[in-house]
Amino acid sequence: MNGRFPKVVDAAPIGPSLGPASRRVPGFSRIRHAFAQTFARAVARRAETAKVLSEVLHG
Repeated sequence: MNGRFPKVVDAAPIGPSLGPASRRVPGFSRIRHAFAQTFARAVARRAETAKVLSEVLHG
């Protein structure tokens, strides 16, 4: 990750919603972590795109 959005991973509402079942699955936290990183990257990319678009549109 580019390090500009470190809080997005922490804020991703993935784990708690699944509850205790997630703890019983071996390797699930690794999968969740990978998903959270992917999610954060997508959010960062979207934010970057929006910023560039607004700069282009508004000069």
